[in-house]
Amino acid sequence: ELKPQAADAWVNLGICRERLGELDRALACYREAGRLEPGSAIARFNAGNVLRTLGDLVAARAAFGGAAELAPDAPEVWLNVGNLERELGRLDDAIASLKRAEALRPDWPELRWNLALAYLASGQLERGWDAYDARWLRAGLSMQRGFPWPLWNGESVAGKRLLVWREQGLGDEILFATCIPDLVALGADVCLAVDNRLVGLYRRALPEIRVVEDGCWGDGPFDAHVPLGNLPGLLRRSRGDFRARWSYLVPARDQVALWADRLKAVGPGLRVGICWRSSLRTADRRRYYAELQEWQPILSVPGVAFVNLQYDECEAELAGAEAAAGIRIHRWPQADLRNDLEGVAGLLWHLDLVITAPTAVSSLAGAVGTETWQLDPGTDWTVFGEDRSPWLPATRLFRRGAEETNWGAAVAAVVAELTHRVADFGADFMNRGE
Repeated sequence: ELKPQAADAWVNLGICRERLGELDRALACYREAGRLEPGSAIARFNAGNVLRTLGDLVAARAAFGGAAELAPDAPEVWLNVGNLERELGRLDDAIASLKRAEALRPDWPELRWNLALAYLASGQLERGWDAYDARWLRAGLSMQRGFPWPLWNGESVAGKRLLVWREQGLGDEILFATCIPDLVALGADVCLAVDNRLVGLYRRALPEIRVVEDGCWGDGPFDAHVPLGNLPGLLRRSRGDFRARWSYLVPARDQVALWADRLKAVGPGLRVGICWRSSLRTADRRRYYAELQEWQPILSVPGVAFVNLQYDECEAELAGAEAAAGIRIHRWPQADLRNDLEGVAGLLWHLDLVITAPTAVSSLAGAVGTETWQLDPGTDWTVFGEDRSPWLPATRLFRRGAEETNWGAAVAAVVAELTHRVADFGADFMNRGE
């Protein structure tokens, strides 16, 4: 108010509003700062960050490009340019921008981590896995984790006792654990420490190893230890190293029987489970997920019995979607979809299809072997640039276009495929005389 021509004040006001979640007002502040001081790289840089959060990647790219012209020696600018280009699917440009940042600031863990993701997304597995250890440095953590045993780095494990322990999120844990049979084939005596919700599933899937809850491995002794996320870089250096089974997690018999009984109430039709977002609903992550209201064309496909797989509080969203589509999305209040993964696996076992956002539901459904369609923003590096998961072949991606600001085209592709699937299901049902 006292000095409306002060560009730096507008930048700081924008930062405050951005942290308060007032993104449109923050963007207006940054643009005013840029108008007052056309040579302000920080105004363009911050505007680019807000535009990226809002999902306007094309405008964000222009803002970051302007910042790069004004501050070509700022590694933070090139880091953001590279990350945005990766989201836009311009992987060669992304890697070039990230390498430029690396030249300006060598040994920067945040940069090395994002470069790893760009390499992996482009299918350059060796380079990607070699940089993947930066995940520890950027978090200020050590892979040694206080263990008295050495870290396994790929040397012979024949006849050796090896502790493999979980890290990262549940979905990553499920993907990386597909490497365990590779270790067994090398002659290792494996103890796998996993999320307590997965212990029973892995004991049935991998009876040849010892499976324990994370932190409950006792005193050993072990010859070496290794975090799960290191295994792909040691065992799967190329696409040819992936020999994934269609399914590898098997639900408990009592859960299969329980859900068979519950699903009788669903009635006829293709049984399709749905999960539309993560439970972590920050402003920055919202662009990765379509709102349930954007799923209406999918929910309006006839001949489908939809089943809820969303694992947090979502009753208001479900009720709104049901009213809009005139359908019933089946759910059981007594089912704990977050913590009872044995039960979730039993439910997934009976479903014909799962349509999901990129969450742990996608990994779990694919691991059980239920055909899974992932409605993806185009940023899932774990498929290495393909449309089918090399870890879990039951999982297929339907991507939103990199420069699209809504999910219309991706949803339409799912609707078309789902309509065909319903028709095939109906024909098969009639041919069986049921």
